[in-house]
Amino acid sequence: MAYPVKNIAKETVLTAVSLLGLLFLIVVTSLANAGLDPTKLTTVESVSNLSINAAITIFGIAVALPSGIANTKIRVNKDGSSGRYLQDYRDYNTIRQKIEPKRIQFAQWHQAQYLKELHAKQVSYLLEFDILQAEDVLRLTREQIRGLTTSQMYVVDDKEVYYKSLNPVQIKACLYVLDGHVKLHKLSDYYFLYCDGKAKKSFYDQAYSESNDERFTVVVKLLYKVFIGFVVTSIWTSLVISQLTEEQTTKEFIYKALILMIARIVNAVSSTLWGMLIGREYVYRQCYYINGRTQFLQLFDSDTTFVYQNIEEQVKQEIQEREATECQTLQNEEQSSGQDLPDGSVSGV
Repeated sequence: MAYPVKNIAKETVLTAVSLLGLLFLIVVTSLANAGLDPTKLTTVESVSNLSINAAITIFGIAVALPSGIANTKIRVNKDGSSGRYLQDYRDYNTIRQKIEPKRIQFAQWHQAQYLKELHAKQVSYLLEFDILQAEDVLRLTREQIRGLTTSQMYVVDDKEVYYKSLNPVQIKACLYVLDGHVKLHKLSDYYFLYCDGKAKKSFYDQAYSESNDERFTVVVKLLYKVFIGFVVTSIWTSLVISQLTEEQTTKEFIYKALILMIARIVNAVSSTLWGMLIGREYVYRQCYYINGRTQFLQLFDSDTTFVYQNIEEQVKQEIQEREATECQTLQNEEQSSGQDLPDGSVSGV
């Protein structure tokens, strides 16, 4: 009867190798009646062993890292289906090619989506200060916000809106947002349209630090493994073999050499496996960001409420808004000039 073979996680292999090496070291050190002498850490031999093990660690990781990346990217499941990276990359290419002819529409939608998420981030910031009218407060001017030391009624977009009074800290928070200090990093269109886009957390903030995040992961894990290797090597370097007679000097040398050899072998194997794990995690982080691009493009593709405007329509709308603003300014000036004249008479009487 054939039993199905299950995949063994590389973390499990790494643990098994480390435990097996530890078992050998326990046996050998017990037979050799070994102890620890911290004073040996400052000797030339200690520094030499530390340097050798650091070199083994870095070499093992450096050699295995590209293999871990490549194997994870081209991985195919036992049922014949594509691995995670191939699936995510295929899904991304499918939606990207679908919207490629609509790049101009995507640029407009992207800008609208950015402003929408920026507004949501600003509202969330104000809600942290218990400003429950955050949505409406963001439509006020600085002078109106400063006037909210007491409850007020303001006309906004030809509608009467009643605002609850705010404390000084809340007013300061509102002005902070109004001055543009709550920001959202804007990504270029190319970031979503091409996997190798140059632009570098909602998802905007996370994607902004993508490249740094990937490099940080590799560097931290590398330094972690070097540190672990340093600690382990320090322990084995400080080993002292108990001597009862001078004839046991050769025996001590053999035991210590055997212990260091096992330690270095375990370090080399574990470092290699560690490098492959770093490579796999590196690819999985790439999958996360590719999947994020895919979801963003799918959101654009499924948005049936967005109305595209050509450049002429945008310019026309811009001119109309400018003329409306100028007209409102002129009306305000006329109303101001129609007030009481300097001699006390009233205009129009």
